[in-house]
Amino acid sequence: MKTADAKKSYQNLKGMGLTGAHLRSIVYLLDLDQETCMPSAGIGYRADLRKLVSELRHKQMTSKKLKSALESLCSLDGEGKYAEQLTDEQKASVREFRRDYLRDNKLTASFIRKMSDATTHALDAWKIAKQNNHFRTFAPHLKEIVKLSQKKAELIGYKEHPYDALLDEYEPGTTVSFIDKVFSELREKLIFIVNKRKTMKSNQIDTSFFTKSHFPLSHQKELCTQIVKQMGLPQENFNLSETAHPFCSALCPQDIRLTTHYDMSDFRKAYFAAIHEAGHGLYEHNLPMEHLGTPLAEAASHAIHESQSRFWECFIGHSPAFWRNQYPKVKELFPGAFDSISLDHFVQSINTVNPSLIRIHSDEVTYGLHVILRYEIEKGLIDGSIQVKDIPKLWNTMMKEMVGVAPPSDKEGCLQDIHWSLGAIGYFPSYALGNLYAGALFVHMIKTHTNWEQKAASGDFIFIKDYLKDKIHRHGRRYTPIELIEKATAKKFSSADYISYLETKYVS
Repeated sequence: MKTADAKKSYQNLKGMGLTGAHLRSIVYLLDLDQETCMPSAGIGYRADLRKLVSELRHKQMTSKKLKSALESLCSLDGEGKYAEQLTDEQKASVREFRRDYLRDNKLTASFIRKMSDATTHALDAWKIAKQNNHFRTFAPHLKEIVKLSQKKAELIGYKEHPYDALLDEYEPGTTVSFIDKVFSELREKLIFIVNKRKTMKSNQIDTSFFTKSHFPLSHQKELCTQIVKQMGLPQENFNLSETAHPFCSALCPQDIRLTTHYDMSDFRKAYFAAIHEAGHGLYEHNLPMEHLGTPLAEAASHAIHESQSRFWECFIGHSPAFWRNQYPKVKELFPGAFDSISLDHFVQSINTVNPSLIRIHSDEVTYGLHVILRYEIEKGLIDGSIQVKDIPKLWNTMMKEMVGVAPPSDKEGCLQDIHWSLGAIGYFPSYALGNLYAGALFVHMIKTHTNWEQKAASGDFIFIKDYLKDKIHRHGRRYTPIELIEKATAKKFSSADYISYLETKYVS
């Protein structure tokens, strides 16, 4: 193959990928609109729109033209064979294009339509079910999504467990056997820390002051917008709106849509959600725009994505250094709410370990237990050992056994998360893996930035953004998740850094 031919084929491939990226962004816009302002009566037409665009994207990314461009650049039958004229960066891009093509090509257009239609209606049903605390409203929709997810696993194929096929979509190369081993060790350590904290005086501190005041919506919005900008996301590149379940939706590196959920009796919910979603947003914002349309402008995996949001929310956002800068602003915006609360008292209060019902508002330690619970249920749904009708009772039993609290209602239990209504079965393990990745990154960062606390206390968070951009964001999908973390930290990845961080912080 001539160099010019290889360059032309790669540009053709990039062009088709860009069209696919445009269509995906349209889906994101439809979903964002549905979550924030679409009238409920529009659900039927929205389902048709989403179904059409999803099918168009699938056709684009499995087309004969795309296959032809790929075949001129690599072997579809075996990995590792690429056109010699490609750069190492382009080879990595083609490798991921190939991976996506082979996976997407196993899913029929009919399946794509069915899944899109099912999830659009399921999302609406979930909202109603959660609002009315009525699982049976959502159950038939979830049953259909589980059935389609089982079909998806069958179409894609797997070696050991059907859940492997779904895991691989969110965390390439990850299997049930790997997750079982990692989560078994993590669960044991987390439960140990939870039980240890119960006997410690530092965990008995009064936190009731957080919910004894009124926190005006306008002031919360100001606080959330301020911290997102301070983290390094330019005002002209993001929008912050309100929704039932916070999320980040990036149309491209220049257009980041963030959402949060406000509670007038507790500012922490919206504030930490804004930090979390801004962590996602910064990742998307710092992906290389010049590679848009290729895997080099996409996140390495969902767990890597979660590592960025959890890094900001927990490792930075719960640190004393962070609050030395932020606490005066909080006190100024909410006069009287914290006048009698010292900085030390405030910081201790946001770092207690107290089992709670809601995953996204749980403490650093029990958060992982929430995720492991969901993983076990998802795995059982896909292999058939758990039925949809049994979820509420099973959820409550597992919450009591693992986390130490039992939900008084399904609204605070199995209906709290949006993911199943989106068809995102296989996603939940990414949250816990993200914590492990974030732990490895944090340990490395504080070794290389020994004055990080002084800088953060002064309000300088840009060095953190730059560190993450250099180590994670700019690479896109050039490396596998584990390769990326090991390259960033210059050592073999393990869960030891994260567990050591938790033990040092909470039980030392």
